[in-house]
Parts: sequence; structure tokens; C-alpha cells
Amino acid sequence: MQLTLLSFLPLVLANPLTLHERQSEPQITSMTATGDGCPSGTFSTLIGGEGNKSGKASFDVFDIIAGHDLSVSNKTLSCDVSVAVSFPGTCKQAVLKTRTDAFVLVAMAEGATARVSSQFSVLDGSGGGSPPDLVYTSQPGQNVEDDIGRNWNVSISATGAMATLVAHLEIFLDSPNAELISRVTLDGFGLLVSQEGVC
Repeated sequence: MQLTLLSFLPLVLANPLTLHERQSEPQITSMTATGDGCPSGTFSTLIGGEGNKSGKASFDVFDIIAGHDLSVSNKTLSCDVSVAVSFPGTCKQAVLKTRTDAFVLVAMAEGATARVSSQFSVLDGSGGGSPPDLVYTSQPGQNVEDDIGRNWNVSISATGAMATLVAHLEIFLDSPNAELISRVTLDGFGLLVSQEGVC
């Protein structure tokens, strides 16, 4: 047993800073969602990856559908996803690499409009910046269909040991005629915390 412990000792002492650096990197500590697009029991969140640097929220009923003579007038659904990030080290900055997954189908010649938006803000810190809304309108002679996987980087700076990114996710559909099906669905939101090139 003594030989075994001694044989591991050089490995333990060889790289003490690597463990320290790993412990000082930012990590996701919680991920919650609230809103009429994500009622309780209709979504799931998962935090994982090496050092808890990635998170994902998946939605079951974040969806607006019109068609078969069921019209929809200027309807919106939204969900606020709050992601708490801890900064145990001296560097209080990070880039949050976000991804929004959605699907849009706008029926031809229906006079329909669909929109998908993601707006970002930061609590207990600064940063943010939001991409422009994705807007789709009916076209003559063909449906408009888009399977969306939108990436957007959000730079944040924490004022203390914690900062929270709030992603306000919203979908919109206006389909007054609605003989044919139009729909907009938000399937999920994910992010990865990175300090590469920041500190």
C-alpha cells in the first residue's frame, strides 16, 4: 500500500495549478424557466458538460398553430429562461454561446405573419445584446418553411461572484384566414459558458 501511495504522489504534485484553474472557471449553477410558453411541467432543463459549462432547456408546448378554419390573431407566447453562472475565480467575464431552436411554417397566400425573437439581459452584472427578430410572411404560390438553429454570443461581466443571464424567448403568429396550416414552434434553448480569449 505504501508503494502505491508513493507512486501516485508525483502525479498529485505535478500539476497543482491545473486543478486550481479548473475550480476557478465559471460554471452554470441553475437554470429555470417561466412564462405562458413554458408552464410548469411542460419543459425540462439539463446542466452538464465538463465543469457544468453547458445547459439546455427543452419545451413541450411552446407552440402556436392556425389552420383548418381556426384563425389566430396576433397571438404571442413567451418564456424567460434564467441561467445563473458562478465566477469563483478572479476573472468575472465570459462569453455565453447561445442557441435557439425553432420551426416556422407560414402557409402561402394566407396573409400570415410569424416571428421568433430572443432578447438577452444580465442581472448582477453587465452585457447582453440581442439578435434581430426573425420575421416570416406569407408568399404567393409557396409555403415559407424554416427549421431554425440560431447561434448568438452574449458577452457578460459579473459584478460579484454570480451573474444571471435572462433569455426572453418569444414567438408570434397572426393568421386571420387560416384555411391552410401555419405554425411557429420553439423547441429549445441552450448555451455554453466560455472564457476562451476573454481572460
